Amino acid sequence: MSNTWFQFKEFKINQNRVAFKFGTDAALLGAWCPILEDQSILEVGAGTGVISLMCAQRNPSASITGIELDYESYEQCAENFEASKWSSQLNALHGDFNLYPFNTRFDHIVCNPPFFAGSTQNQEERLNQARHEIKLSLSNLLKRSSELLSLNGSLSLVLPHERLGEVEGLADELGFGSIKQLSIRPSLNKKANRVLVVFSRRKARLHFEELVLYSSPSVYSGRSTELLKPFYLKL
Repeated sequence: MSNTWFQFKEFKINQNRVAFKFGTDAALLGAWCPILEDQSILEVGAGTGVISLMCAQRNPSASITGIELDYESYEQCAENFEASKWSSQLNALHGDFNLYPFNTRFDHIVCNPPFFAGSTQNQEERLNQARHEIKLSLSNLLKRSSELLSLNGSLSLVLPHERLGEVEGLADELGFGSIKQLSIRPSLNKKANRVLVVFSRRKARLHFEELVLYSSPSVYSGRSTELLKPFYLKL
């Protein structure tokens, strides 16, 4: 996905100026996160705005805000929002999620966070910021989300599978429980390397599902196709 743009079935994103181009993690999260009954949604670290646009396609009645710290990425996100048919329900903000003075609470916060910690960093500062816990730690993401979510609100994230226990512990300290998980294996012969997870203060039995991303090289599995078909042109 190294093109400067990507055409979906119902919208197009330009991504020539963003710090980090969208990938499969973001697409799966945008297709999977449970936002159909939510009226106000916040995407943290919006980048291209792709998750917000997918949420708008799935829930055209919701009011959706994307906040982005990197200025060039914010500008491109705003342009992608404006070019879409849901422009009236989408709003791009430039600022630091940790400090931004939001004047409302949200029913759902969704984020493909910078989740690499203690690993080798790329020399490109903007890419580092997008991928590593430099400006936004997972701990701060959870704490700030707990302040901004409505009473029964939810937080949806994509995480490295090996960090799930750590993040569940942080969430538990804030009164959040994991109510939905999708464990992702790249292929049948590989272990899970990503997990999509929903946290909420609502008491609910955990719904767990496993997804094998590819059934054979470059061929999406049936479940992957089911999730991505409403968005990807070639599915």
